[in-house]
Amino acid sequence: MRKEVSTTELHQKLGELLDGVYRNGDRLIIKRADTPLTAIVPIEAYQEMLQQREQAFSVLDRIWEKCQA
Repeated sequence: MRKEVSTTELHQKLGELLDGVYRNGDRLIIKRADTPLTAIVPIEAYQEMLQQREQAFSVLDRIWEKCQA
């Protein structure tokens, strides 16, 4: 579940919020003065994002190599 929390709430409930990320797959958007600052996501989601990024860039690398030939 996606949740938005303030930096104050994060400071007060860090352990509880991290447990929610780990156990329930919560995704946290950390805000200060209604401005999103960062996100905390489960490690699996982070690893998936890295893998997708790597795949996208590998396509660009192959295109670049063909343009250089």
